[in-house]
Amino acid sequence: SFNTPSRTLYVGKLQRTPYADQHGELKAVIDRHFSEFGEVENISLIWEKSIAFVRYRFRTHAELAKEALLNQQLDHDEILDVRWAFDDPNPVAKEAAARSNADAVLAAIQAAGHSTKSAAFALPADYEAPASSSSAAGAIEDSAAGDLAYPNTDAQFPMATAKQAGAGADGSAQPPAKRAKRDGATASS
Repeated sequence: SFNTPSRTLYVGKLQRTPYADQHGELKAVIDRHFSEFGEVENISLIWEKSIAFVRYRFRTHAELAKEALLNQQLDHDEILDVRWAFDDPNPVAKEAAARSNADAVLAAIQAAGHSTKSAAFALPADYEAPASSSSAAGAIEDSAAGDLAYPNTDAQFPMATAKQAGAGADGSAQPPAKRAKRDGATASS
């Protein structure tokens, strides 16, 4: 499915009778048809069940082949059933697939012209790294001591700072004369 990072397609409803040998000719036909949509890494043909598993180098090639070859025919008019293959439950196969995926990502990065070697990097001489809290508990302790985890941004917003400075004890931002009128009006009513 589109939710799993599979690059392997299940190909069913293959016909065995038109092909002379058990593996070579049918495998070559599958390779010829499926390699039109991208680089095929592996084709596993299970002759007894008339099925094959086609693994592509990249997921996008497998998606394209799945959509293009669904209900299409090979050389001898067999109508293909092309679906996403289930992941192999074998732990060795899972590790091999993970290594293969990592190799594919590395190859794509290198093919794009990016280097995978770490470059020497020196910080400027006057740079001081900020102190970091290693845990959320440390950040809470810092904020309880008055040293907040976030920087003070009051200077960036002068209107908000001015309103807060003019605010009374009740938190209103009205000038004192208007506050007095308001307080007096509320006391008499």
